[in-house]
Amino acid sequence: MFDAGTSTFQSSLNWFLCSYHQRGIVFDQLYGWEYTLLEPSQFWQCVPDAVKPIYHFFNVPITSHVTDPHSPLRHIKATAREEDFVSFKLDVDTSSVEIPLVLELVASSELMR
Repeated sequence: MFDAGTSTFQSSLNWFLCSYHQRGIVFDQLYGWEYTLLEPSQFWQCVPDAVKPIYHFFNVPITSHVTDPHSPLRHIKATAREEDFVSFKLDVDTSSVEIPLVLELVASSELMR
């Protein structure tokens, strides 16, 4: 599960995980990005202990360039295998980042497998 614009764990990510779990889908890795600076100890205090070992959280703005270290697409390319179920939620409230990222995603045969 890749969540660009995750805010805190209790927001969208928790809802998505519960919804997928109800359908029998359990993720072995979670990636989240949030632009707004969050206090680390408060952030991690709200993440369930069972989730902490598989949650990779980046408190930085995402980029639309697939080669940039802060691009969710770079992380998807690096970690997802063809047999994986991949979910990508994009909601960073910045169309100048979201639109190019979506265009890159749909144009990439590697990412759309």
